[in-house]
Amino acid sequence: MQYSISCDFWNNLLVKPAVEGTLNVLRAAKDCGVKRVVLTSSSSAIAPNPHWPVDAVLTEESWADADTFKKHDVCHYY
Repeated sequence: MQYSISCDFWNNLLVKPAVEGTLNVLRAAKDCGVKRVVLTSSSSAIAPNPHWPVDAVLTEESWADADTFKKHDVCHYY
């Protein structure tokens, strides 16, 4: 037996809050004069990276270090 959940269910549960939250962040950033926002799929995409100083500002160049994840067998990151 297969079960089906309507697309509206997933849109209301996941997509709509994600879009609204992202728009809220972008509007707030604009209101505060932020010049650039980097949107990633997850905070895991940009941190931790042992090659970056602790006080570094994270940018589009701040990608997580896949070799570190592999070394520590964190397989869901790569």
